[in-house]
Amino acid sequence: MFESRLSPEPAAEVLAALAPLGELKIERPVPLRRTYFDTFDWRLHRAGRALALERTAPGKAQVCLRGLADNRLLGHAATPAAPMPRFARELPPGPLRRDLESIVEMRALLPVARVRLSVQHAALRDEQGKTVLRLAVEHGLGGTGDGRCDRVLPARVRLDPVKGYRKALRRAQAVLDAELKLPPTGQLLDEVLTAIGREAEDYAARPTAALHPDLPAGEAVRRILLTLLEMMQRNIEGVRAATDTEFLHDFRIAVRRTRSLLSQLKSVFPPALPERFRPDFKWLGELTGPMRDLDVYLLKLPAYQEMLPREMQRDLQPLQAYLEKRSAAAQRELVRQLRSARLRKLIEEWRLFLAADFDPADWPAEAALPADDVARRRTWKAYRKLLRDGHAITPASPAAALHKLRIDCKKFRYLVEFFQPLYPPGELRGIIKALKALQDNLGEFQDLEVQAEALKRFAREMDAEKAGLPGETFMAMGVLIDSLYKRQARARKDFAALFTRFARPKNQARCRALFRPGGKKQAAA
Repeated sequence: MFESRLSPEPAAEVLAALAPLGELKIERPVPLRRTYFDTFDWRLHRAGRALALERTAPGKAQVCLRGLADNRLLGHAATPAAPMPRFARELPPGPLRRDLESIVEMRALLPVARVRLSVQHAALRDEQGKTVLRLAVEHGLGGTGDGRCDRVLPARVRLDPVKGYRKALRRAQAVLDAELKLPPTGQLLDEVLTAIGREAEDYAARPTAALHPDLPAGEAVRRILLTLLEMMQRNIEGVRAATDTEFLHDFRIAVRRTRSLLSQLKSVFPPALPERFRPDFKWLGELTGPMRDLDVYLLKLPAYQEMLPREMQRDLQPLQAYLEKRSAAAQRELVRQLRSARLRKLIEEWRLFLAADFDPADWPAEAALPADDVARRRTWKAYRKLLRDGHAITPASPAAALHKLRIDCKKFRYLVEFFQPLYPPGELRGIIKALKALQDNLGEFQDLEVQAEALKRFAREMDAEKAGLPGETFMAMGVLIDSLYKRQARARKDFAALFTRFARPKNQARCRALFRPGGKKQAAA
């Protein structure tokens, strides 16, 4: 495939230039309406994909997945002209749905851009009347995903080779290059985004602040906290609208990391500032907890059903109805609180503090130290505590010891990720990979216990709220609870090997070189 931009009168120019190469069979121009979709965090674009709902006639539409680099069609499925399914799981079963689900997972598909095109198709034939090249000339307007198409887009020509006739493609390319001086095009989606003032991949679930080793520590933490505040504010409307569950997830991550930074680096901040804001961020974490828990249980229901014998899987339907009812009530309360004066005041005062330029006179002496020195000292301290607590765990240790170690892991990982720009690229990859495996194990161990206890509570509440629920439902929940405890026991057995892998000498040496005060600078000398 070959694409280039054209002047405002594209079709006539292209056809006139290619006419000497053979007979051109020209079709009538057809309209094309295309709406591009992606997740809020651009999962498709990051994976090199462009998803669009294409309408070529009233009542006729198809969902198309194309490669960003070459516009190659990777999959398609017919669908009603409107509306576009909100989630990949709502598409017709087939390869396209499977491919999309593997990339976007639980995230909603949101409109990001629209185009209205006129497409002129033609075919170039040789002396024997065989088609040796197909081409299309497109021109039209672009706009936002939910607005009007009012931006003129550069026209483009697309040459599609016919198998066995690559020579015809090369000749056509040469003619168009020589006579029309066509510049190459980019992906149409990216060009539309540029035209409407947007940029693809303008949101990341784990944003990084611009840091360098000699930056004052106070300025470094100010920048980190500002990126976290922006992450909260970018997600808050999606939380209110319940667009998908990941808005709340990312919002809570930003809140949790803010609380962690205020706690772990409190000596860097101006006196009394952590205590001033900590209660409000704690309130925000507690406020969003019930809704997130219900989101998790609803997302896990299909997996819960698969843990049961086939004949018992439908017996969990009353549990789903109960969770959906609770979720709707929790969402209403969450929205009410997210519109409260308390939250508005918190965000306004927090942004006012973070927006002020760093002035060492208003901060403790530690804040004026190089960020590299403070980061390494704090991270090394967190790492040593993690190792000490992990080595102390034995098969006889209570569950609380593993829960405590999980918190150690979070604190260490937050510090590593906060200051990641200060470390050589790639140096952290192996450490984070081993840490993530350990965290997944500890998280599974705790979550399975929490889920089992929650299911017990749900059973009691369902029984109290609605007498006469089928006994099969409670029996299925009992079987499920037993399965969760068995999985927790397996996770406990896996812990030792995963901690040993994380704490192996190679990783300890790497952490010592990166984080121990003086270690990294000496290693780099």
